[in-house]
Amino acid sequence: MLLQMPQQSLIIQTRAGNAIANEASPKMMPQEIEQQMRFQQGKFPEGNQLFKRKNATGFYNCHALTFLSRRAWMGEEKAVALVLKDDNYFNVSPSDVLPGDVILYHYDNGEVEHSGVVVSSPKAENEIVPMPWILSKWGHGGEFIHRYNYCPYTWRNVRYMREGQHD
Repeated sequence: MLLQMPQQSLIIQTRAGNAIANEASPKMMPQEIEQQMRFQQGKFPEGNQLFKRKNATGFYNCHALTFLSRRAWMGEEKAVALVLKDDNYFNVSPSDVLPGDVILYHYDNGEVEHSGVVVSSPKAENEIVPMPWILSKWGHGGEFIHRYNYCPYTWRNVRYMREGQHD
């Protein structure tokens, strides 16, 4: 008989002092890590547009990488919206993207599907079509540095944001 372990969370707050919903997730089994690696390698082989930074882990997800410094699993859409509001994120046009900005991948209905951190701006590489490099975590999979449009998420509907006061 399996025992239900109570979900644990960390006390993490926005700048406004509101609690951010999160879950401290357990480590993954070796076969789960192998399954994630096979998926990634089959659909998105490493090369010119993708570099693996860390192996698969279930301890945190993309939103936790982007907003919580990899401390826990942050899965609720409401939690992402709360951080964006309380921490004063504002929209940035693709032509003004800088390293450290956040990218949000949206479903067609507008909900946030995935998030990551911009690590290289298109300006730095003199690109005609803005194609920044992103650091993100793919679900239970690994962390990758990839072109914004080379990932398993809906890249046709992205939004760039910057934290702080809009100047």
